[in-house]
Amino acid sequence: MSCEKCWGNAFSRSHFGGTSQVDEYNKLLKERKDNPCTPREQAGQFWDEEKQIDIRTTKEWLLKTWPNEKEEIEKRFKEKEKQL
Repeated sequence: MSCEKCWGNAFSRSHFGGTSQVDEYNKLLKERKDNPCTPREQAGQFWDEEKQIDIRTTKEWLLKTWPNEKEEIEKRFKEKEKQL
């Protein structure tokens, strides 16, 4: 899962530094390895305040976003449930 905070910071760095956003993102991840962003910061606009989760990890969001991958999504969530 990508970190929205780092991705946004990487955009700023790349814009002012003339480098690629992807390169800057990877640099930031290495820099912040020992002090990572919080789950809320990582989720950014995908944070659900009520449930306190990143909605990108929910089955409903995945099915809505990738409807053609329904079978694979269902399979992975069933496997995850077995592990709990």
